Amino acid sequence: MKVLVIGAGSVAQLHLHSLLGMSEVSCCVFDIDVKKAKHLANASKIGFLESLTESSLSKFDAVFICSPTGLHLEHAKLAASQGCHLFIEKPLASELQGVEELIEIINSNNLITLVGCNLIFDPVIKKINELLKSGSLGRIFSAKAYFSHSLAQMRPGVELKDVYAFYRAQGGGVLLDCGSHELQYLSYMFGNVASFKGYVEKTGVYSSDIEDQALLLCKFTSGVIATVSLDFLNPCRSRGVEIVCEKGTVVWSQRGKPIRNELKLYQGNGQEQVIDLSNICNDGSSSFVGEAHHFINSVLQRKQTVQPVAKAAEILSLLLKMRDLEHAK
Repeated sequence: MKVLVIGAGSVAQLHLHSLLGMSEVSCCVFDIDVKKAKHLANASKIGFLESLTESSLSKFDAVFICSPTGLHLEHAKLAASQGCHLFIEKPLASELQGVEELIEIINSNNLITLVGCNLIFDPVIKKINELLKSGSLGRIFSAKAYFSHSLAQMRPGVELKDVYAFYRAQGGGVLLDCGSHELQYLSYMFGNVASFKGYVEKTGVYSSDIEDQALLLCKFTSGVIATVSLDFLNPCRSRGVEIVCEKGTVVWSQRGKPIRNELKLYQGNGQEQVIDLSNICNDGSSSFVGEAHHFINSVLQRKQTVQPVAKAAEILSLLLKMRDLEHAK
């Protein structure tokens, strides 16, 4: 299978690393910065494109769109029109305008699509989901999910002015950039968000138009209620969730760089059990490998993925509505 990776930034490199480990895939890279694309291509011993055209795209079976969010729809529509199956990094887009047109092209060409949702493939998240689905913990009541990290520290060596997440129009802000992760894996566990309330704020820490702090209260179709706390402010990176069940509580915490994961189970008697994660890779990279394998296998088997563009569009719509809470009184 011939795959084109559009983009040569850090996320594109993670996906390319995953793809290069798959014998059934041959890769090529494109970036609007030709020197950057050529450097990545040479380092990875693959080819690169100097321009992105209908003719050049027609040679590929699938594309991984890892360009800035504001370019996702443009690149996706161009590739889909040439019959390329689509992987699009999250968020799907910075706005809903143009998404319906993309879905129409996808449907008319019978394409397989996946929008980035790597946490669903994270071994620790999968372990949590196994515990919940086993039924041993009984009914699930509530969850408290969080992500917290300073935007200024997320990409060492890169100035904020060069980070898309710094600009609202490019799909930036803590909701679209990071909240999409939390809502994806919570929806995977508990069903779609049925209703929500909350607060969304700009603290003024950044000279930008993005929201950098949000606290949401969501009710899912399963009946589970969850708080979701997000911010771009914490100098110490942290992510995790606490899930309260009838017969116990699951607590996952992820901190630092390199990433350190801890998963604990508290039974009904209050006894703490640390769940052994030594037999799984939990440094974060394995989630991208699992995600890439899921997409490629779905294309080869001609079956739809866990999060096609149509489903991701629903999450994007939800996130944009949540962002409007910033103006609510």
